[in-house]
Amino acid sequence: MFRINERSVIRIAPFGMDLVLSGYYLAAPLLLIEFKANPIELGLVGSITAAVHMVFAHRMGPLSDRFGRRRLIVLGPLLFTLSCLFAAMTNSVAVILLLSGLNGLCLSLFWPSFQAWVADLQTEGSLARDIGTLNMAWTASHLIGPIISGLLFGFHPRLPFFFAATLSSMLFLLSYRSIHDRPDKVKEKEPIAEIPLQTWHKNFLYSAWVANFMSWFILGNARYQFPKLARELGSGPQMVGFSGTRCRGGFDDLLCQFSFFLCAGPDPDRPLYQSHLLLKSPLRNQTLNSERKRDWLSRIHPEYRGSCGTHAWRPWSPFL
Repeated sequence: MFRINERSVIRIAPFGMDLVLSGYYLAAPLLLIEFKANPIELGLVGSITAAVHMVFAHRMGPLSDRFGRRRLIVLGPLLFTLSCLFAAMTNSVAVILLLSGLNGLCLSLFWPSFQAWVADLQTEGSLARDIGTLNMAWTASHLIGPIISGLLFGFHPRLPFFFAATLSSMLFLLSYRSIHDRPDKVKEKEPIAEIPLQTWHKNFLYSAWVANFMSWFILGNARYQFPKLARELGSGPQMVGFSGTRCRGGFDDLLCQFSFFLCAGPDPDRPLYQSHLLLKSPLRNQTLNSERKRDWLSRIHPEYRGSCGTHAWRPWSPFL
């Protein structure tokens, strides 16, 4: 029970991890709103998680080389289960913020180690397809996670956290039973020679860094402040969850991932970045000039954030 083949793990584990994550981070701001949290505290929920993830993620790859991928991979869902249970029982804004730091540690444990484990499984020509499968899996989870969380929150504010804890515990058992280290792959690793970069390569790389930072800075601010605005305008948690799915890119994001799954290289997706620039100005004007706030809330604004964020980010990724 709870044991599957390794190729299926590449699909199921990323889907399960980000299904838990997307559900939690739709419910957490809604719960903080119930606690009368201010906008700064809402923003800190995402910022603390991202900061901890950023600080520790680059160290977890070497740690997985030393201690094994499996230990770090299974530790992530286990800690996330505890975090969800504590969130379901607390009535304190401070505790939710502390748990955000723990969640960032969970992500830094899971993702670098899991991606390294996927690379260890590669055979000739299979790595690109495995990465494409992984990306499609976690993108699909963001398509349905907020909807489930919003529906459950409508029944009771604590249900999304118990649901996330249950899924995370199942992911822990699945990872524990199905993921095994391949020490021969780790031992055979050799230092990768650095390839000299031309000037235009460096300029493009720096531009991609800036574009990536700005895109996620804007989306991150909107994502964690959006539930508060929605509730003040009278929208229920179900509508917030549905809108949250579209804010993450929705079907648009999944289709972009599918295009990368089928096509190699950045050329097919250069029009996507150009379409982002074309979409940005008119949709922003339409948003600002809209007199029907609820219509903007449930339609224009989520689509604008999802499509523009997706179109801006995806074409850069093959270069990084």
